[in-house]
Amino acid sequence: MDDKERNWFISRMEDLADRADQTGYMIFSDFLDGYQLSLLRDMQRHLTTEVTFYGGYEDAERRMASFYPSFLQVQTEDFPIEALLITPKAPQFLTKAPGHRDYLGALMGLGIKREKLGDILLQEQGAVVFVSEDMASYIQEGVTSVGAADVKVTVQDRGIAVKAPEGKRILVSLASLRLDALLSKGFAISRGDASNWIAAGKVQKNWRDCTAGDEPVREGDVITLRGMGRIKCIEEKGRSKSGRIQLMIERFS
Repeated sequence: MDDKERNWFISRMEDLADRADQTGYMIFSDFLDGYQLSLLRDMQRHLTTEVTFYGGYEDAERRMASFYPSFLQVQTEDFPIEALLITPKAPQFLTKAPGHRDYLGALMGLGIKREKLGDILLQEQGAVVFVSEDMASYIQEGVTSVGAADVKVTVQDRGIAVKAPEGKRILVSLASLRLDALLSKGFAISRGDASNWIAAGKVQKNWRDCTAGDEPVREGDVITLRGMGRIKCIEEKGRSKSGRIQLMIERFS
């Protein structure tokens, strides 16, 4: 997100808050990514309304924002979100189950904008996709295949139990808390490759593009390498006898 896009986003969120304040109704944004959510949280104290976030299930990464006057109370069921279960019709004949990118590609292939789509959670059979309510019927009719699989799409109950993504915890040893060092260790690639990916604009820190290899990282940071996955910095575990920093990370593919 460049400065122009950032300014547009801030203006858009202010407009939604003003509409909620003037009408006395709840006003909802589209799905927001992690960086947009952090921007909006920083703006909250300057807005004229309350703001609540929800993405269809607890701990969702992509979430909508609800703007509403203080005399209202927002519930999770108020959010215009539908949960769709997409399952292969004949999973026993698949040599490889569709992955996250396959599901996202099938949805965006219909011309649906990313902001209309929430998290995509792979399940034992298929995936649960959280979508804007106004897109649910269109997706049900339009998505007939994902990757090599013919699929069916069904609307799930609002209280559906979903299997949230689980990462792999890894203890990495770093000379310093730098982005290029963490990328190299976390994704098991060479330091040179890590630097090249960063310079090419393929890396984000906390959902914001980062092109500096010496960018500092710390607990709580989320590092994304496009096409490879993401890493969350969980906790520093002290130093080794040689003085190297021991950092617990969680990697999601």
